[in-house]
Amino acid sequence: MDDQNNQSLVLSRQGLLTVPIEVFTTAAKRPLRCLDLGYNRLETDEVAALGDLEERVLHSRMGSSRGLASQGSMRGQTPISPGGVHLATLRGAAASGGRPYSSMSAADSILGARVPNSRVSTGSVWYHEQSDEAAKLKHLEVLYLSNNALAAIPEELGNLLTLKSLWLDANAITLIPPAISKLEKLQVLSLSHNMIRSVEPTVGCLTVLNQLLLSSNRLGSVDTAATEILPPQLGLLVSLRVLDLADNRIANLPIELGRLHSTLQRLNLHNNPLRFPPAGIVMQGREATLVKFLLPLYEERLDRYKLRARERDVVLRENPDQMGLTREEANVVLSRRATTAASVMSGDGRRLKTPLEIDSGLEIFD
Repeated sequence: MDDQNNQSLVLSRQGLLTVPIEVFTTAAKRPLRCLDLGYNRLETDEVAALGDLEERVLHSRMGSSRGLASQGSMRGQTPISPGGVHLATLRGAAASGGRPYSSMSAADSILGARVPNSRVSTGSVWYHEQSDEAAKLKHLEVLYLSNNALAAIPEELGNLLTLKSLWLDANAITLIPPAISKLEKLQVLSLSHNMIRSVEPTVGCLTVLNQLLLSSNRLGSVDTAATEILPPQLGLLVSLRVLDLADNRIANLPIELGRLHSTLQRLNLHNNPLRFPPAGIVMQGREATLVKFLLPLYEERLDRYKLRARERDVVLRENPDQMGLTREEANVVLSRRATTAASVMSGDGRRLKTPLEIDSGLEIFD
């Protein structure tokens, strides 16, 4: 259903196997702000087309059909453009001298690699490099992809920079890719009823997010390799009002959630084997009580970090050789603290700082 009045397009419950050309033709005629593709059979590679950059969408999708299951779409096969060129070939055009593919690795997303709409660090916030290319759905604010066949979140969705609500419930998603951190306007991220085992630290970049819904996943499952199921960077979500973690296997909450004591209104922890905070605190069932329990613990640890930061600064200024640094290298470290940059170098490249590092100015090196 195409609603001309509120600029939405509803294509739910149609058995879709591919993204219909109607989506792109509608967006070309007028701003498309809400797209409902829920309750279909869309897989990850097909959904990636929603975030393709403008020129590649035009070349690769002009001959697409509505993709109805009843029309015999070929699920799992690479779609073909009118000229017989595979989408995979178009997306990989950089290998043969064509336009670069926009997919980013985790390191690229955080380091700000030289790709369209990449992210680089400046001060305590993140911003996007401006690019000549834009997503075809450049006005999209709400995207419903619940109840499909997604095994992963396509990194291309990170190109939908105007997105405010992203609904991905009831799929088979196992992780939240770093590319999602590009969605600086995102206010609602719904990933309930998936197979997610841990939350990536880059989620902390979503500073206007007010609802993070992760109920009925596999957070904290016994086969989870991640040491931090919930990263301390959750404490950077300064606009968060609702955090739904019900029906998982979470044993510990990060004390950094205490940093959200003035904003967090609902914290659903139902049916989790929590060991920390203690059962007596959790059983009170009040978000304010729980978060305020975490706040003094965070502040106590922050005081220790600040003391260590002051001690380190004295050594850097007076005796940098004790840390194996030259005077010039010590000055670089001191200036980096002064900028309060949101990222820091680690053994694996650049990563998002923790709240303790940002609040204290002390970087934790591997």
